[in-house]
Parts: sequence; structure tokens; C-alpha cells
Amino acid sequence: MAWISKTDYVLWRECAKNAWLKLHRPEIYYASELTEFEQAVIDAGIEVEGVARGLFPGGVLVTGWPTELCGRFSTQGADGVALVD
Repeated sequence: MAWISKTDYVLWRECAKNAWLKLHRPEIYYASELTEFEQAVIDAGIEVEGVARGLFPGGVLVTGWPTELCGRFSTQGADGVALVD
């Protein structure tokens, strides 16, 4: 099963061609510099992540790809540990 990130999904919603290029021809997709708008979107995402982490100060940061996380979610979630990804 293929996994996509939230960022990839949003990219697909905005422009399916860009999403295809990012997955299948990354050398073309990443060939140009970020626009001011794209950098602003990234910066806003980082800021939102910081706010989300602040809402769960005792939480555990879960990193990795979805295929690696399936078992970890069930064991950590059962213990009642707050998870922020």
C-alpha cells in the first residue's frame, strides 16, 4: 500500500500535475527555487506544528512513515500517552 503525506495530498488538491512530478520525476519538481508564497506556507506549517505541540506539553513526538508507525500507535495509544505528529 502506498502512503502519501498531508503535504502531498494538499499538493494534489491544488495541482495534480505537480503532485505527479513530485512522486515520479522529483528531479524536475525540485529543480526550481521556492517562491515566497511556498516558503510562507512552509513557515506557517512549522508555526502551526509548534502551537499543536504546545497544546500537548507531555506528549510524545512520533516520527517515521505510516508503515513503520502502525504497531507503535496501538501500543502507545493503549497507554493513554498523548501523540502529536
